[in-house]
Amino acid sequence: DPRHGPMIGAGAVAMLIPLLFLGTVCWVIYNMPSRLSSGDAEFLRNFRFLFFRFRPDRYWYVLVFLIRNLLMAVVPVIGNSGIQLTVLGCIVVTTLCIALLALPWQMLVANAVDISCTVMLTFLVILFSLNAKDVDEYAVSIVCCMCFFAGLLALLLAAIHGVFVRLFRRAKPFAYFLTHHKVATGNLARLLKIVLSGRTTKKVFLDSDDLFDLRDLFGIVNSDVDTVVCLCSRDLLTRVWCVGEIV
Repeated sequence: DPRHGPMIGAGAVAMLIPLLFLGTVCWVIYNMPSRLSSGDAEFLRNFRFLFFRFRPDRYWYVLVFLIRNLLMAVVPVIGNSGIQLTVLGCIVVTTLCIALLALPWQMLVANAVDISCTVMLTFLVILFSLNAKDVDEYAVSIVCCMCFFAGLLALLLAAIHGVFVRLFRRAKPFAYFLTHHKVATGNLARLLKIVLSGRTTKKVFLDSDDLFDLRDLFGIVNSDVDTVVCLCSRDLLTRVWCVGEIV
């Protein structure tokens, strides 16, 4: 209908606003590491509103958040309700997996709320799909088969990866792991790292230099270290993390 022409034009112009904002966010995320390393405080102050809700190493999650909202807003443009529900389900499940793997929010409660809301949206999509009218059963069967075989392929690839890692495991990256009480032996640990680094081609693990996520600590001790070096002091065994590293 030609009467809809002005409305379509206005809608196309209005679409530029979120797309320009999304492009700006992509530019900010791309430049974030270099600006952090150069100590650009002005850059951080200007765009703090994008990142302050998320963990420092998950600053990129704002892009996932915005893309999810944009795609969910565009879904109603699709005419067929069956395709709408399929696309919406893919968006929701994908963002749920990312949220579970990344746990991006600063507060644990915020992560729980985000994941709970996404799970609720997943159940709503399932309930809506039960009441969809114009559904192509053949297309649905094709999609179900594709999902089933994709799951089997993922399991097969995971099994192959596990066997490959077990049989062809690379050398452990750290020759020594220095476990110490920071107050009592922090300076000694730093000196010992300097001395040991000159006697091995591998790296020497010191948590203040090499630990980026506390949740990875015990995995590194278990899998990536040849020798654990304990700098014994009176308070060493009073720290839970030191005991865990030794055990």
